[in-house]
Amino acid sequence: MVFLKCALRKMKYFPATDSFRSKLNYNNNLYAILGKVAERLEGSPGMTWEKLIEEKLFRPLNMSDTSCITPGYGLDDLARQYVTMDDNHVALNNTLVQ
Repeated sequence: MVFLKCALRKMKYFPATDSFRSKLNYNNNLYAILGKVAERLEGSPGMTWEKLIEEKLFRPLNMSDTSCITPGYGLDDLARQYVTMDDNHVALNNTLVQ
């Protein structure tokens, strides 16, 4: 809860990059806040965003090979990330940053 209160309090100081609804802007901070709001709205003790997504989204859709990536998750079946370097597509190593 401390994270959510702190993030929301500081959000008003983030400068706008464009006028409202003039352009799509991706913001990781807002997704982190949304995850904390979802945890709180669920209300179950010990509920995390990862557990919530597993229970409410992946299981009902029978997405048995889909998971939130958490420490200890096997990296063998992950999709690979690619970048373009000198007009060539180069695969990046799958590493989990903690």
